[in-house]
Amino acid sequence: MSELLLSKRYAQALFDLALEFHLEKEVKNDLDLIKETIIGSKDLKAFLRSPVAKPAIKDRVVRSIFSGKIQTLTDKFIALAIKHRRESILLFIAQQYIDIFKEHFNISTIEVTTAVPVDADLRKRMLEVLEDKTGSTIELIEKVDEKIIGGFILKTADRQYDSSLRNSLKKLKKEFEENLYVRKF
Repeated sequence: MSELLLSKRYAQALFDLALEFHLEKEVKNDLDLIKETIIGSKDLKAFLRSPVAKPAIKDRVVRSIFSGKIQTLTDKFIALAIKHRRESILLFIAQQYIDIFKEHFNISTIEVTTAVPVDADLRKRMLEVLEDKTGSTIELIEKVDEKIIGGFILKTADRQYDSSLRNSLKKLKKEFEENLYVRKF
Protein backbone atom coordinates (compact mmCIF):
# COMPACT_ATOMS: atom_id res chain seq x y z
CA MET A 1 0.00 0.00 0.00
CA SER A 2 1.37 3.44 -0.85
CA GLU A 3 2.65 5.74 1.89
CA LEU A 4 0.14 8.44 0.93
CA LEU A 5 -2.91 6.18 1.15
CA LEU A 6 -1.72 4.52 4.34
CA SER A 7 -0.86 7.81 6.03
CA LYS A 8 -4.23 9.26 5.04
CA ARG A 9 -6.03 6.30 6.66
CA TYR A 10 -4.05 6.66 9.89
CA ALA A 11 -4.55 10.44 9.91
CA GLN A 12 -8.30 10.09 9.33
CA ALA A 13 -8.58 7.56 12.16
CA LEU A 14 -6.70 9.90 14.49
CA PHE A 15 -8.82 12.87 13.43
CA ASP A 16 -12.05 10.94 14.04
CA LEU A 17 -10.81 9.96 17.48
CA ALA A 18 -9.72 13.53 18.24
CA LEU A 19 -13.16 14.81 17.19
CA GLU A 20 -14.80 12.33 19.53
CA PHE A 21 -12.76 13.65 22.47
CA HIS A 22 -12.89 17.31 21.29
CA LEU A 23 -9.09 17.44 21.01
CA GLU A 24 -8.73 18.11 17.29
CA LYS A 25 -6.89 21.44 17.74
CA GLU A 26 -4.57 20.09 20.42
CA VAL A 27 -3.70 17.03 18.33
CA LYS A 28 -3.04 19.30 15.34
CA ASN A 29 -0.63 21.31 17.47
CA ASP A 30 1.06 18.09 18.57
CA LEU A 31 1.42 16.92 14.98
CA ASP A 32 2.77 20.33 13.96
CA LEU A 33 5.46 19.85 16.60
CA ILE A 34 6.18 16.29 15.49
CA LYS A 35 6.37 17.35 11.85
CA GLU A 36 8.75 20.23 12.59
CA THR A 37 10.91 17.98 14.77
CA ILE A 38 11.22 15.24 12.16
CA ILE A 39 11.90 17.73 9.36
CA GLY A 40 14.46 19.52 11.53
CA SER A 41 16.41 16.40 12.44
CA LYS A 42 17.99 14.26 9.74
CA ASP A 43 19.11 11.82 12.44
CA LEU A 44 15.58 11.33 13.76
CA LYS A 45 14.22 10.91 10.24
CA ALA A 46 16.86 8.30 9.44
CA PHE A 47 16.28 6.55 12.78
CA LEU A 48 12.54 6.28 12.17
CA ARG A 49 13.14 4.84 8.70
CA SER A 50 15.79 2.39 9.90
CA PRO A 51 14.72 -1.25 9.54
CA VAL A 52 17.45 -2.29 11.98
CA ALA A 53 16.15 -0.47 15.08
CA LYS A 54 13.49 -2.41 16.94
CA PRO A 55 10.04 -0.85 17.50
CA ALA A 56 10.51 -0.89 21.29
CA ILE A 57 13.66 1.23 20.98
CA LYS A 58 11.98 3.59 18.54
CA ASP A 59 9.03 3.93 20.91
CA ARG A 60 11.33 4.80 23.84
CA VAL A 61 13.24 7.37 21.79
CA VAL A 62 10.10 9.05 20.44
CA ARG A 63 8.47 9.09 23.86
CA SER A 64 11.59 10.66 25.40
CA ILE A 65 11.65 13.36 22.73
CA PHE A 66 7.99 14.31 23.08
CA SER A 67 7.41 13.44 26.75
CA GLY A 68 5.27 16.12 28.38
CA LYS A 69 4.95 18.07 25.13
CA ILE A 70 2.03 16.25 23.50
CA GLN A 71 -1.46 15.08 24.46
CA THR A 72 -1.98 11.56 25.81
CA LEU A 73 -4.12 10.74 22.76
CA THR A 74 -1.32 11.71 20.38
CA ASP A 75 1.24 9.84 22.47
CA LYS A 76 -0.85 6.65 22.42
CA PHE A 77 -1.47 7.01 18.70
CA ILE A 78 2.27 7.31 17.99
CA ALA A 79 2.94 4.26 20.19
CA LEU A 80 0.32 2.33 18.19
CA ALA A 81 1.81 3.46 14.87
CA ILE A 82 5.26 2.35 15.99
CA LYS A 83 3.89 -0.98 17.25
CA HIS A 84 2.44 -1.57 13.77
CA ARG A 85 5.78 -0.53 12.19
CA ARG A 86 4.39 2.70 10.68
CA GLU A 87 6.98 5.00 12.28
CA SER A 88 8.59 5.65 8.89
CA ILE A 89 5.43 7.46 7.74
CA LEU A 90 4.84 9.58 10.86
CA LEU A 91 5.78 12.70 8.91
CA PHE A 92 3.23 11.86 6.22
CA ILE A 93 0.57 11.06 8.82
CA ALA A 94 1.17 14.43 10.49
CA GLN A 95 0.83 16.27 7.17
CA GLN A 96 -2.32 14.35 6.23
CA TYR A 97 -3.86 15.10 9.64
CA ILE A 98 -3.13 18.80 9.21
CA ASP A 99 -4.74 18.72 5.74
CA ILE A 100 -7.83 16.91 7.08
CA PHE A 101 -8.05 19.41 9.96
CA LYS A 102 -7.89 22.39 7.60
CA GLU A 103 -10.48 20.90 5.27
CA HIS A 104 -12.84 20.10 8.15
CA PHE A 105 -12.64 23.60 9.60
CA ASN A 106 -12.58 25.35 6.19
CA ILE A 107 -9.10 26.85 6.60
CA SER A 108 -7.16 27.92 3.52
CA THR A 109 -3.43 28.50 3.56
CA ILE A 110 -2.26 31.41 1.46
CA GLU A 111 1.35 32.44 1.10
CA VAL A 112 2.05 36.09 0.37
CA THR A 113 5.49 37.24 -0.73
CA THR A 114 6.37 40.93 -0.60
CA ALA A 115 9.53 42.98 -1.04
CA VAL A 116 9.21 44.45 2.47
CA PRO A 117 7.49 43.16 5.61
CA VAL A 118 3.73 43.73 5.73
CA ASP A 119 2.48 46.01 8.51
CA ALA A 120 -0.41 45.04 10.80
CA ASP A 121 -3.01 47.28 9.11
CA LEU A 122 -2.27 45.94 5.63
CA ARG A 123 -2.22 42.35 6.94
CA LYS A 124 -5.66 42.88 8.49
CA ARG A 125 -7.09 44.30 5.25
CA MET A 126 -5.54 41.48 3.21
CA LEU A 127 -7.07 38.87 5.52
CA GLU A 128 -10.49 40.53 5.27
CA VAL A 129 -10.38 40.62 1.46
CA LEU A 130 -9.05 37.07 1.15
CA GLU A 131 -11.58 35.66 3.61
CA ASP A 132 -14.37 37.47 1.78
CA LYS A 133 -13.22 36.15 -1.64
CA THR A 134 -12.58 32.56 -0.53
CA GLY A 135 -15.35 32.19 2.04
CA SER A 136 -12.95 30.45 4.40
CA THR A 137 -10.67 31.26 7.30
CA ILE A 138 -7.24 32.24 6.03
CA GLU A 139 -3.95 31.03 7.42
CA LEU A 140 -1.50 33.61 6.06
CA ILE A 141 2.14 32.73 5.57
CA GLU A 142 4.24 35.81 4.97
CA LYS A 143 7.56 35.80 3.17
CA VAL A 144 9.87 38.66 2.28
CA ASP A 145 11.84 38.55 -0.97
CA GLU A 146 13.61 41.76 -1.95
CA LYS A 147 14.16 40.38 -5.46
CA ILE A 148 10.53 40.99 -6.42
CA ILE A 149 11.28 44.75 -6.11
CA GLY A 150 7.67 45.69 -5.30
CA GLY A 151 4.11 44.40 -5.40
CA PHE A 152 3.26 40.94 -4.14
CA ILE A 153 2.85 37.28 -5.04
CA LEU A 154 -0.09 35.27 -3.65
CA LYS A 155 0.06 31.46 -3.67
CA THR A 156 -2.66 29.02 -2.72
CA ALA A 157 -2.65 25.26 -3.05
CA ASP A 158 -3.56 25.39 -6.73
CA ARG A 159 -3.13 28.99 -7.91
CA GLN A 160 -0.60 31.78 -8.02
CA TYR A 161 -1.20 35.48 -8.64
CA ASP A 162 2.00 37.39 -9.41
CA SER A 163 1.62 41.15 -9.18
CA SER A 164 5.29 41.83 -8.52
CA LEU A 165 7.28 44.54 -10.21
CA ARG A 166 9.89 41.96 -11.21
CA ASN A 167 7.25 39.95 -13.08
CA SER A 168 5.89 43.07 -14.79
CA LEU A 169 9.39 44.03 -15.93
CA LYS A 170 10.01 40.50 -17.19
CA LYS A 171 6.78 40.60 -19.23
CA LEU A 172 7.68 44.02 -20.63
CA LYS A 173 11.15 42.83 -21.61
CA LYS A 174 9.69 39.79 -23.37
CA GLU A 175 7.20 41.99 -25.20
CA PHE A 176 9.96 44.29 -26.42
CA GLU A 177 12.02 41.31 -27.61
CA GLU A 178 9.09 39.86 -29.56
CA ASN A 179 7.56 43.07 -30.95
CA LEU A 180 10.42 45.15 -32.29
CA TYR A 181 9.29 48.17 -34.16
CA VAL A 182 10.78 48.23 -37.63
CA ARG A 183 10.29 51.41 -39.56
CA LYS A 184 9.14 50.90 -43.13
CA PHE A 185 9.95 53.42 -45.83
